[in-house]
Amino acid sequence: MESYTGRKNFGNGEFADYQIVDGFSWSDLRPVYGKTDSICVAELMRLYTVNIIPKDREHFPTFILAYVPDDLDFPFAVETPAGLILDRQLCVAYWFRSLYAQGRLTVDRKKIHCTDARVQEFFDTLAARSLLYVEEGMAVGVRYQPVASTMGLLSKAKGFFFMLNSHFFLMDPLDCAGEWDKLGTPYGYLQCQGKILQPPLLGRAALMVGFDGKVRISHPRLSDISVQVGRYVFKDGKNARFFSRPAMERSPVAPGYIDLVIENGGIACVHADGDTMIPLGGFVLSYPRDEGKIEGDVSFHGFEDTVFGIQVGPPLIAAGKGYDTFDTPFFAGKGPAFPPTVYPLSWEHGRAARMAVGIIKDRPAVLWVSGTNVRFYEPGKLSAGVSLSEFVLLCRNLGAEWMVNLDGGGSSGIYAPDGSHALHLADRYLSLEDAERPVPLGLGLI
Repeated sequence: MESYTGRKNFGNGEFADYQIVDGFSWSDLRPVYGKTDSICVAELMRLYTVNIIPKDREHFPTFILAYVPDDLDFPFAVETPAGLILDRQLCVAYWFRSLYAQGRLTVDRKKIHCTDARVQEFFDTLAARSLLYVEEGMAVGVRYQPVASTMGLLSKAKGFFFMLNSHFFLMDPLDCAGEWDKLGTPYGYLQCQGKILQPPLLGRAALMVGFDGKVRISHPRLSDISVQVGRYVFKDGKNARFFSRPAMERSPVAPGYIDLVIENGGIACVHADGDTMIPLGGFVLSYPRDEGKIEGDVSFHGFEDTVFGIQVGPPLIAAGKGYDTFDTPFFAGKGPAFPPTVYPLSWEHGRAARMAVGIIKDRPAVLWVSGTNVRFYEPGKLSAGVSLSEFVLLCRNLGAEWMVNLDGGGSSGIYAPDGSHALHLADRYLSLEDAERPVPLGLGLI
């Protein structure tokens, strides 16, 4: 394995720094999951107060960001009119909305007030542990936003030769508009050592590597795999139906059927008779009620010939030929957003930090192009990042034969075992120091 850096000059004094790590084995890549804590919640709130809320403050209601740890006593029932809510982050969000609608819970001067003493103590404890933040908006109402349990700083991961961020995840308020959406939920297919860890979603392109070493870019879909829950194995169109975005926003009304809301590798909610909101970062599995009670861990099966696969996109290089536009459609306006995460849709413009994985000069490789948050960018002094068209050209000039884009922007980075990084991160604190963004899923080389 080797790591080296370089610089692309644009000819007008601006430049983009890049780093390549290559020569590793596909079979040695593993998922790197974070574990949400007070540091992550504070960093996420910083992103909202500095970057997201100011963009539309007059239309932003009072905003609450919160994470509920496993060791905190839970004062809420998981059996609800909306179904059996098994995810405690989503369960708290449901009861917060319900109590607020009933007038039993209010928010004033950045503090939650509830008529139920146990609930009051619960939210007070979260705030005292720096796991709950309130930011007052200018619009009417209150929005409670739960955080997924796998958000973490890649630089803190242990046991890897290097780590890099990989997948898109729900981040923007529009990403988390549904009742089963959590900030920080990763989405998109991931397969390591032949095992599917994340299901394919949204029809995006994936880089897939066979056990025979052959590489391809494909478009895996949810219908291509089977889903196992406990001892039951379900296949779309055979003994179950799988419903996902952007085809529909809710599952069909289906008396006699049970819907399982699946996101982030587990069952978030169980709901009867259909008409279930489909999560943006997951899907709904619907099966006949007469199968009986189904419970247990969730796993995914398929693509038995594949040792490694990752679905983020868009693809950049296939068999040495560069792409010149997006290969999957984008939808906006009415209906579900696609893709959920908002990012520039211009192929030619919009420079940013970028990440990619693929084959460079016959060797597995990851590529990071450093960029700088627009607020702090100084032309000629800091790395500008690249547009997608510039990224394709850079990949080709470096000898790439296969390359697919990963999540970039403020999430991008390659970290050494000691947590250090060779290039500057895109986000900055007001002190101009690099600010590492928490991410829920990355890749690490063992």
